[in-house]
Amino acid sequence: REAPRAYEWITLTLQLILDASKLFKEGAMNHIKFFQSSQKCCIITDVLAFASWMIVPRPQNTVRSLSLFVIIVLVTLAAVIALVIYWLFFLTEGAYLGEKVVIWLYDLYARRYDAIKEWDIQDEIDYLAEPFALQVEEKRRPPLILDVAAGSGRLALAVRLSDQLPDARWVLLDASRKMLAQARDRLGQDDRLHFIAHTAQQLPFDDDLFDVVACLEALEFMPNPEAVLTELTRVLRPGGLLFITNRVGPQARFMPGRVWTHAQVFQLLKARNMRAISIRPFLVDYEWVTAVKRGRFLPPGRAEAPDIIAQLAAMDHFSAPGRSGSTIALHG
Repeated sequence: REAPRAYEWITLTLQLILDASKLFKEGAMNHIKFFQSSQKCCIITDVLAFASWMIVPRPQNTVRSLSLFVIIVLVTLAAVIALVIYWLFFLTEGAYLGEKVVIWLYDLYARRYDAIKEWDIQDEIDYLAEPFALQVEEKRRPPLILDVAAGSGRLALAVRLSDQLPDARWVLLDASRKMLAQARDRLGQDDRLHFIAHTAQQLPFDDDLFDVVACLEALEFMPNPEAVLTELTRVLRPGGLLFITNRVGPQARFMPGRVWTHAQVFQLLKARNMRAISIRPFLVDYEWVTAVKRGRFLPPGRAEAPDIIAQLAAMDHFSAPGRSGSTIALHG
């Protein structure tokens, strides 16, 4: 007995939708105007009266209505699924599906990554490389630079193309081995480049090691951005310089728990013993954030420290077969 009754309600609901669409086509706005100008005690009463007026069963249209309903439901469901897939895999790059999914996606698109991003090399020099090199300053030369989530080597390549910091030693760390391979292909083989395959959640370095630490356009895709920020500041030496980016703009609203306000960025860095915190716009969807770790910087930079160079070479993903992803500690 319940099934026919449920079917009847579905039929009536579908007929209501069809009748409403016909009303607008036939110019039946007078009905709406009547209900708007009604002096009845409650607008809910008007709505119910309007609904009851339109719910008139028409058995001959039942099959057609049901078919239309099924089509609407299927199209709506497909659209919702498409939007969810776009959000999970493209907009947030797998961030809400776990670190393994993020790594898998970057491995999958490694060869096409730079083409997808379509970076303009002159913009990279003007807005990325030159400001970066300027803030490193002479006292930190020759700098030992850690680039976390280095990807295809965007930062190191831009700095090199701008003829800045020729004495820098770069440590490019990324969880995606295929992205590191792209970085090596773009940058070439160089004794001053080290490629380390490792996640950022627990960096394989001792405290207070690097002169400069950078993590650009990546924190929002980490499983725990605050934990990564703690690691970035941990391996930075006193007086060292930190570069990070914070996602902003319309798309940031679709990344809850992965982006921060200005006040949150300031408090997070301050709580991690950072000072001289600066936040400014960077390109379109990001803010450029810099900070200095409290304490006195003792020149020179550590790019030429023999023990550090030896241990970095031992950890290199390409120069040390069988030892990629190792968690050898460095003592600087």
